[in-house]
Amino acid sequence: MKTRYPLLINKFGLRKIAASVLLMFSSLLGAGQEVLSQERDVRLFSEGEHLQEHAQHGASLENFSSVLYNVRDLRHSDAQFHKAADALTLFHNNGEKLMLEYIANHPTSAKIPRAYFELGNYYVGLKNYRQGVFYYSKADVDGLSSEEQTTLYFRSGYALFSERRFEEALPSFDVVKYKPGHYQAAAGYYAGFIEYSNGNYSQALVDLRQAEAHESYKTVVPYMIAATLYKQGAYEELLKYADRLKDSVVSEKSEINLLAAHSFFQTKDYKNALKQYEDYFKERGSSLSGVQYRAGYSAFQAGEYDKAVERLKTAATEKDTAALYAAYYLGCSYLKMNRKELALPVFKAAGEKSPEALASEASHMYGLTALDLGKAEDAISEFESYLEKYPDGNHAAQVRDLLSQTYLNGNYYNKAIAYIESLKNRNQTINQAYQKATMLKGEELFNLE
Repeated sequence: MKTRYPLLINKFGLRKIAASVLLMFSSLLGAGQEVLSQERDVRLFSEGEHLQEHAQHGASLENFSSVLYNVRDLRHSDAQFHKAADALTLFHNNGEKLMLEYIANHPTSAKIPRAYFELGNYYVGLKNYRQGVFYYSKADVDGLSSEEQTTLYFRSGYALFSERRFEEALPSFDVVKYKPGHYQAAAGYYAGFIEYSNGNYSQALVDLRQAEAHESYKTVVPYMIAATLYKQGAYEELLKYADRLKDSVVSEKSEINLLAAHSFFQTKDYKNALKQYEDYFKERGSSLSGVQYRAGYSAFQAGEYDKAVERLKTAATEKDTAALYAAYYLGCSYLKMNRKELALPVFKAAGEKSPEALASEASHMYGLTALDLGKAEDAISEFESYLEKYPDGNHAAQVRDLLSQTYLNGNYYNKAIAYIESLKNRNQTINQAYQKATMLKGEELFNLE
């Protein structure tokens, strides 16, 4: 008889099948979980890159840290790099350590140039410029993107510039100043400054004008352009440039106007120079004695002697060369105002510790002024001193004539005769004085008998 349940399985067989099915299900479940895990890691890595690109380095750092715990393929290496880069960007204390570990673990990685680039950025951000330059120098620029290359050159140049290593910085700025982009104007500005410092004014002007064309630098650069034109002696061009800026908002505008005043001074347009100097004083108050002297000299040449005295008196109180010249022209201003008694001590002061050319002029003017004031002994003393110090001076011939006449007029007959007889060369005026001196001396002796 046929069985009723041909497919009936005993209890033992059922358990065996159930165990097999469970094992198969577990295997499938494990494989599915592995796929899901891999998909999650890919997603975390991609999100990390996206966050890093958008400067969300804190969130990016978390993503790459998660990836590092779960994968051991190429993404592990990349995640290690990105984690270190984020740590450096966020200035975490372990950032350098993480990146150096990456470099040590992956010495042939294509990301090594970027690793050194990130280390350089980190230290420049900390203003440790020397260390920043060190790491930048280790980065192979061919392994960087065009944008990264530009950034490296500019930041390396800026770091060197900040350490006043100008000659080393200039080549980096020269690379960047020709590349349109974020750093172009700044590179031109710094290159122009270095060229100016080196006395290469023509190239400085090219670089600075390029920087001026950018919105972010058009208010900063004009003063340096004006200073460069002044150094070149391009006074007329500077005056035109300053005039174009008169209604513009620029940095150091008063200093640009001062350079314009100096340019008027150099071109001997003293009336306009004085106006510019006075405008400068109204805006900035007192100034260096050199500026006060130029203002006073401009006033003297323009015939405004009261203003000349005001400015030159201020300049003459200082302890520099400009003060000595100020004292001399202060004396000349007093003479123009017929105030000889005030001029005399000023000329005396101007002759002390002055350069020879100025000292000789001051001595000559002191002697003349003393003579005009009837101070014959002072005049004689000064004329004698002049001839002793400056026997070949510009006024030596006149001083000899005046000295012989002063001896004579002051009844110093013996001095007059001895002085004239000591002269190797005599002109007609001196010979006439000699004849008169000997005659008067003879009369004096006759009257004593």
